[in-house]
Amino acid sequence: MNFQHDHEHMAALLDLMLAMSKVTDMRARAQQALDWLIAREGIVASGIWLSQAGDLVCLARWNIDMDAVEPAIRAAIAAAFSLPPTSVYQQDRRLTILPLGAANDRQGALVMISQAPPDPRELLLLQAVAAHLSATLTWPELRVSQAAGAMDREWEEFLAHAAHEIKNPLSSIKGYADLLLRRAAKDPADPYYKGLATISHQVGRTTSLLEQLSDITRISAGPLAIDRHAADFAQIVEQVVQEYQSADHLHTITFDGADTALLGRFDHARITQVVSSVIGNALKFSLDGGVVSVLLQRSRADDGQAVAHLAVSDTGVGVPKGEQEQIFERFFRGSNVRGTYAGLGVGLYIARAIVDRHGGRIWLESQPGLRTTCHMALPLAA
Repeated sequence: MNFQHDHEHMAALLDLMLAMSKVTDMRARAQQALDWLIAREGIVASGIWLSQAGDLVCLARWNIDMDAVEPAIRAAIAAAFSLPPTSVYQQDRRLTILPLGAANDRQGALVMISQAPPDPRELLLLQAVAAHLSATLTWPELRVSQAAGAMDREWEEFLAHAAHEIKNPLSSIKGYADLLLRRAAKDPADPYYKGLATISHQVGRTTSLLEQLSDITRISAGPLAIDRHAADFAQIVEQVVQEYQSADHLHTITFDGADTALLGRFDHARITQVVSSVIGNALKFSLDGGVVSVLLQRSRADDGQAVAHLAVSDTGVGVPKGEQEQIFERFFRGSNVRGTYAGLGVGLYIARAIVDRHGGRIWLESQPGLRTTCHMALPLAA
């Protein structure tokens, strides 16, 4: 019986290693390992983090509140020797942290929350998974990233300073343009109305791009600052939808789910930014006359926690296969839209950072040339 059990463990590990060897993207490999872990009996949450320049970079996560486990992850990574792998997380849950990297060179952590401490055989298998992750995730990509870290920080500091300096005169330009625009609006025949409206719109768009650059530098400098308060997610989504419905006359925007309160602790401005980015993308990549559907509902995660589930679907160009996870990376743009659609390719990267800080999850489903659905799940108050 033990031989059969060990054989099954080894076969499962080999399957995982083979699947990961076929994927070149680091986050995609981490997600494969995470999917494999959470399919195992008794595991109710899991995540994989790397340490980079003192910051924790989440490669993949499922059902874990970052704020709750971050101190334990940092302690495990900082330890010169292995910490006891399992500790009490909640009354009926156990937290297992397996550091990634060599004994004196901790570079990340594989984290699991389970219904009971793993038995010795299961723990041995998990340690083998952690060893494989150490080889495939931290070497050599993290070393290359760390070597370039100082140069990246200098460049990001420059971007932050430049964005701040440029935004100030733009604010003045937009203020005067909007003032003149309100005066021109009183006379339908005013020949300057259209030009002023264009100036106001383009300045607003430029300011938005500069704010995205500022957000990138903040994320690179450390965890994005989040100020959470009690709020209704349904009201946030409804407000964003109404704003787009008023401003966009080329598409049909439908909304289902505004009648149910979805109370939680959210950074109102940041979550509004995420919802706006997701809906804005759906509109941008849909042909004129297309339909964008916004569905909002209360749901439950696999561990039973109540979540708000937002699904935004479009009838646009879609995302090519193999690129749907990369679409959340910084500056990445789908191969089918490069040079065709404007943008920096950072909106979903920032959105994921914000959703991560709320303990949520954001992901994409797409059929190239037909449709894309962007999903977001955020934990709700008990």
